[in-house]
Amino acid sequence: LLLSTDYPIHIEQACHGLDALALLTAGQHKIDLIFTDILMPKMDGMGLVYALYQAGLIGQIPVIGMSSLSPMELVAIQTGLADVSWFDGWLAKPFAHDMVKELTQEYCK
Repeated sequence: LLLSTDYPIHIEQACHGLDALALLTAGQHKIDLIFTDILMPKMDGMGLVYALYQAGLIGQIPVIGMSSLSPMELVAIQTGLADVSWFDGWLAKPFAHDMVKELTQEYCK
């Protein structure tokens, strides 16, 4: 992970989209940035983003999608509910950890 003494952060982790949604909507933690995989069990990243949209959290918390899928494949799996434009950024797998650090610094100033 990108924990360091010059850039301390606290990471909350969820196993899948439903866990992430429960964590985000519980309001017990201040969340500054969301990294979500697109292909997850129980609720995928698109479903999570749609649920965040319904909860009024899209636009309040930046969301970075992560996937090994191509942009064309991502558009193809859109359920018609979530829109890829609701993501603030994308990380194509495999990605360098420096990219995660750069996005974190950009969105958590």
